[in-house]
Amino acid sequence: MWIVNPFLESNQRMRTTVLTCTLWILWKCRNAKVFRSENESNQQVAARCHDDLLLWSNSCSTASDKSKLIEWSNFFLA
Repeated sequence: MWIVNPFLESNQRMRTTVLTCTLWILWKCRNAKVFRSENESNQQVAARCHDDLLLWSNSCSTASDKSKLIEWSNFFLA
């Protein structure tokens, strides 16, 4: 996320969605570590972000928002 800065995303709703998703996944990862002593690799965390953004893209009201979320989800596969 340091290379492609989501804070520079021009669409505020998209910026909020990407950051919320990322923070949500990190929170779930933290809870897995604290409460279940599970360690998740960076690749697993990125894959979760990818999967969640793809799910969220299905609820987009416009085709441009959907394609932008898919583009962001693919960022996490790199």
